[in-house]
Amino acid sequence: MSKRKILLVIFLLILLMHCLSIQVEMTQIRTVTKVVLVPLLMIHLLINRSLRLLGYLPLIALLFSWIGDILLLGDEPAFFLSGMIAFVMTHVSYSFTFLKIKQVTPKDRSYFIFPLLALLAFSLLVFFYLKDYLGSYLIPVLFYMVFISLMAALAIHTRTNSKIQTLTLYTFIPGALLFVVSDALLAINMFRVQHIVLEVLVMLTYGLAQFFITRGFQKTAEFSE
Repeated sequence: MSKRKILLVIFLLILLMHCLSIQVEMTQIRTVTKVVLVPLLMIHLLINRSLRLLGYLPLIALLFSWIGDILLLGDEPAFFLSGMIAFVMTHVSYSFTFLKIKQVTPKDRSYFIFPLLALLAFSLLVFFYLKDYLGSYLIPVLFYMVFISLMAALAIHTRTNSKIQTLTLYTFIPGALLFVVSDALLAINMFRVQHIVLEVLVMLTYGLAQFFITRGFQKTAEFSE
C-alpha cells in the first residue's frame, strides 16, 4: 500500500469504529475515535506536502473542524454555539480554498449561482422543518446554513477548472454535499427527532465529507506538480 494512502485507510477504519461505538453505546471509544479523526487528515496533508500549492487554508479548515468536534462533545448550549462558530470558520476556510482553485468569473458564474440557489432552497426546507424547535438558535442556525451553502456551491464550481474537472466529481463535490447532509441530519437529531441511527448517519456523512475534501486537496496539489 502506498505511504500516501496509509493514513486515509486508518482514518476510514477509525471512522467505522466510531460509528459502531455510537450504535453499541461505547462512550469512551466514541469520544476517543471522534477526537483523533480530523488530526489524521491534517497529518495526511502535511506529510504529502499538499499545502505547497494551496497554502495553509485547508489545514486551518481542518483545525477549526477539530475544535468544533471537541466543543460538540459538551452538553451545554454554549458548547454547541461555540462549535457552530468553529465550523463556520471551517466553511469560510474551505470557501477561500475553493476560490483559490477556481475563481468565479462572469463566464462561469452560473455554475456557482444555480447550485447555491438549490442548496439554499434545501437549507430553507430544513430550516422551516425545524424553526419551531430552534428557540434561541433560530438566527445562528439560519446564518450557519448560508455559510455551508456558499462553501458547497464553491466546491461544485471547482468543476469549471478544466485541469481537475473529473477529480472534483469524486472529491470536492460529494464531500461538500455530504457535509451539507451531515449538518442537516445533526440539526434534525438535536432539535426535533433524536435517534441513534441519525447519530450514526451524522458522523458517517461528516467523516466521509472530510475524507473526500481532503483527498481532493491532495490530488489537486499532485496534479499541479
